Amino acid sequence: MAITVLIARLVQRATRQIARIEHGRDLRNSWIALDTVVFGDDRSLRIADLLTSPNSTDDEIEDRRKRWICLMLLNPLSTVFIGVREGLMEPEAMIALENHLRGLVLDDMFYSLIQEHSYEADFVHLCRRLRAEQGGVP
Repeated sequence: MAITVLIARLVQRATRQIARIEHGRDLRNSWIALDTVVFGDDRSLRIADLLTSPNSTDDEIEDRRKRWICLMLLNPLSTVFIGVREGLMEPEAMIALENHLRGLVLDDMFYSLIQEHSYEADFVHLCRRLRAEQGGVP
């Protein structure tokens, strides 16, 4: 009986972890599809940017484009982070991820988007640490 309960719990835990990973993947794929539409033309970019950044009414199109590119970069970078954390990728991938992030976290726009739009608290902490190590203001 105890073995059956243990097996059931292990299966339940594994099923929950798989569902969480699939949910995250689906969320990131939704963002990718949205990015395709947003970058389809400048009008779509302005509309989407105003919806997500309502205080950016006077921003130039290049600032809007940069903001969305930063958001686009967050998706694969946070996916690598999750993959390493969940054991889906080799631990060495974290070294490459940190190398990618070192320059990006020094950009104020990119860094603020991490703080405001990242779903992973541990990813935010990693970015804060990398920025602080380079003398950036948190």
